Amino acid sequence: LLRYLQDFDLSQVDVNCAPVTGALLDQKLQSLEPLDQWWLECLNSGKIAGGDFGGEWPAEVEISKLIDACARWMRGRNIRSRAPEAISFGRRLKHLAPSYDVKVRSTKGGHSTHRVRVNPGLDELRADFAAWMGQEMTWD
Repeated sequence: LLRYLQDFDLSQVDVNCAPVTGALLDQKLQSLEPLDQWWLECLNSGKIAGGDFGGEWPAEVEISKLIDACARWMRGRNIRSRAPEAISFGRRLKHLAPSYDVKVRSTKGGHSTHRVRVNPGLDELRADFAAWMGQEMTWD
C-alpha cells in the first residue's frame, strides 16, 4: 500500500475539492443559516412557511410580508439572535433565488408604492436553490 501511495500521481486529483455526494448535500443542509433553512422549507413544502397566504404561493408577495413570514417561522423555532434585517433579507434572498424578481407596485389610490417579489414558478425557484447549493436536489 505504501508503494502504491508513493507512486500515485496526485496531479490527476484535486485534493481540495470534496466529492459531490448525498452525504455532502446532507452536510450542507445541516449547516444552513436560519434564513436559508426557512427558504428551503418554503421550497420543500411549496408554500411560504410562516405566511398567511392560505397554503398557496401567490404570484406576487410584498417583501414586508415575506420578512414577517420568515420572522414568524423563526419565532416558532425560538430563533432570535440571527433574525434578518430587511436589507440583509433582500440581499440573501437575491443569492438564494436570483429569478425571484423585485418589482415596484402602486397602491390602489396611487399615493404610495411598495416592493413585491414576483413568483417565476416553484420549479425555477428550486433550480435556483440547487444551483446555489452547488448540486442537484430532490424535492418532497
